[in-house]
Amino acid sequence: KTVFNRASDLSQGEMTLVLKRLCNQLSSEEFRKNMCDMMAQSSPKQQERDGGRNYTHGNETQRNPQLDEYIAIVEQYCQEESTNNSSRSLLKSPTIDLFIVESIFRKHPTHHTTAVESSLAKLASIPTSLPAGWGNTNTRPREYAEALSVAMKTQRPVQFLILPKLERGVLLMRNIKRFCETGRYVPMKAIDDATGRVHSILTNIVNKIQHSPNQADAMASLNDGDSSNELHAKLARLAGYEMDPSTRRIIRKISTAGNQQGGKSRGSRRCRDGNSRGGGGRYHQNRSNNYQNK
Repeated sequence: KTVFNRASDLSQGEMTLVLKRLCNQLSSEEFRKNMCDMMAQSSPKQQERDGGRNYTHGNETQRNPQLDEYIAIVEQYCQEESTNNSSRSLLKSPTIDLFIVESIFRKHPTHHTTAVESSLAKLASIPTSLPAGWGNTNTRPREYAEALSVAMKTQRPVQFLILPKLERGVLLMRNIKRFCETGRYVPMKAIDDATGRVHSILTNIVNKIQHSPNQADAMASLNDGDSSNELHAKLARLAGYEMDPSTRRIIRKISTAGNQQGGKSRGSRRCRDGNSRGGGGRYHQNRSNNYQNK
């Protein structure tokens, strides 16, 4: 696919509408109508998954609280950043990034490696005396399982960074600000899905910790946004690895009952945020600025 094909794809519809609103190519009313129409065109199964039985469709107007919140946040940002009677674009980045989901698992035509393979090779090459970050979304255990495999082979200690929970509105506003500053956009649904998966992982861990002799310490550290040794070990176990809690080093790979690594097969993974320190989900190197007002 060409950059133009990808920029024109229906999967980029939400980003395109937000971009046009930020560039004052759509009025507030036009933006709301187009966003509602776009959501109404999604399949019934998709609407059901999104809790989206309340989209605007045809002459029937119903409310979708999640969509309403996002539209309100975009409008809030426009009002806060715009000067009086200004029609200038709020987009500060000269380029727009396109996320290429298949580049994560399909081999690059020139380098003959996938983005995940390149990231894992880079992780393995960093001396263990130096810190290394693996930031590839990590909302499912399977997304950090291969990084734990590298840590086991190199005997690098592992530390999970658990950040305090933020409200949905804060995450959505950050997304809009990042889009304007860097040209990188994350779809609303991707944010909602990732938030739900993180909540599911931590709920699973909390349930396990509640039956632990170190329950009080582990729960307190989790609530503070920190993590105890026991919490590290249980997060590793979710991905199928046993960790020594005292050293935080991976001891061995273990068998997992059922599908603990979560979700579907690689072929059916959804598009995820590619803003990744490890590089697993990179953006297209050829960028598009077709929509930006000069």
